[in-house]
Amino acid sequence: MSGTGSALHSNTLSFDTSGTPLPAESSPQRLFDRLFVPESREDCVATLRRYSEKKSILDAVLDEAKLLNRKLGKADQKKMEQYLSSVRESEKRIERMEQWVDVKKPDVNPRGLQLTSQARNAHDRMMWIDVMLELSYLAFVTDTTRVISYEWSREAGGFGGGGESHHEFSHHGGDPGMLAKLGTIDRFHLTRLARFLEFLKSTKEGEGNMLDNTIVLYGSGMNSGKGGGHSPKNLPTLIAGGNKLGLQQGQHIAFNENDHPPLANLLLTIIQKMGVETETFRDATGTLSGLA
Repeated sequence: MSGTGSALHSNTLSFDTSGTPLPAESSPQRLFDRLFVPESREDCVATLRRYSEKKSILDAVLDEAKLLNRKLGKADQKKMEQYLSSVRESEKRIERMEQWVDVKKPDVNPRGLQLTSQARNAHDRMMWIDVMLELSYLAFVTDTTRVISYEWSREAGGFGGGGESHHEFSHHGGDPGMLAKLGTIDRFHLTRLARFLEFLKSTKEGEGNMLDNTIVLYGSGMNSGKGGGHSPKNLPTLIAGGNKLGLQQGQHIAFNENDHPPLANLLLTIIQKMGVETETFRDATGTLSGLA
């Protein structure tokens, strides 16, 4: 989803090291253009000029902030350091984007891609999810990126295949009719995920397929609870792929909702299997037993 939304309702899954939500893209056409449409030399020069101007502004902000920091007390200096860290991250992000300006984009034919699909159009709902996942698959196939985060609905919103309100039915209160409709929406989303996984599975890579070498994490940050009240506990989370990376599939791992390892243990396990050498991640107490 594009933008970052409001507090506690951000339309993104990606954040920088200081916790600032990073803008996302919801337009299939704009996403395709950014990934696969080559820019003219004039456009590249203009882009580099914009990046240079942004870096100059950030440098000026840093200089002024450092001067101000000397006059602050310890508590305010700590807050200032958080702010300065955010500015430094912005500088690093611009430097990374500069490096990509002259990298040749892969040649991808847009034929058959529903690039005009709209995220919030009930008629387009399935087409929009499918084309965004198709673009994700194409980005993997062309090695344009190795990591993708995709939020097709924010926690307190979202729609079913026909535009039904996911949030409305999540407050089911145990009503069988609403639970049935909620189940229909959940199955719809899982069929779209299964289609994407089949793309990966049908693509040969090395001695296996792309799914063997890819870890797909699917889930939500809340559930509808037994009576329809939102809860951050006992979240159903699906992990697909990763057979060649050391993950054990074909199992259901359950934990006591009142005595369970933190979710960060799962994320730390995934991080390590993707080749990142670290023993810590947020509040993780270790890796998730039984998964690897």
